[in-house]
Amino acid sequence: MEFTLVQLCMAFLYSVISGLILGLVYEIFRLSHIAGLTCGLYYFISDIVYMIICGLFTYFFCLVFLEGKVRLFVIIGEILGFFVYYNLLVKVFNCAFVPILRIIKKILKKLLKKSRILMYNIKSKLLSVILFFEKYIEGIKNEKNESGNRK
Repeated sequence: MEFTLVQLCMAFLYSVISGLILGLVYEIFRLSHIAGLTCGLYYFISDIVYMIICGLFTYFFCLVFLEGKVRLFVIIGEILGFFVYYNLLVKVFNCAFVPILRIIKKILKKLLKKSRILMYNIKSKLLSVILFFEKYIEGIKNEKNESGNRK
């Protein structure tokens, strides 16, 4: 089936909108990087997941709007929509979400510090109990050895 020019123009417009949506998905991954998940393995895995999401999104877009035919203008429209998002709307999200993430990060650091102190206290108490039992067991062994030597 051939597509009319109006259908192709609408598909291009929808592909630009889908590029904006993919930009929002990218923002979720970017915010997790800003939040402090900076492990190299996490970057690698999140990039792979993002590429899979983009590929599936583009595939289903082409399946729905273009009967499964991948057209170059769809990919160009998605890239254009992503760049529009990244150059214009990312500033809005930075103003809104980065301060919130910084507050959450500070709270998590305080909780982590308190949990480290708590774990240190538990560790020291546990170590003192273990040392007590070791001395107690050594005392019992010494008593048995002394009683065995007396006979």
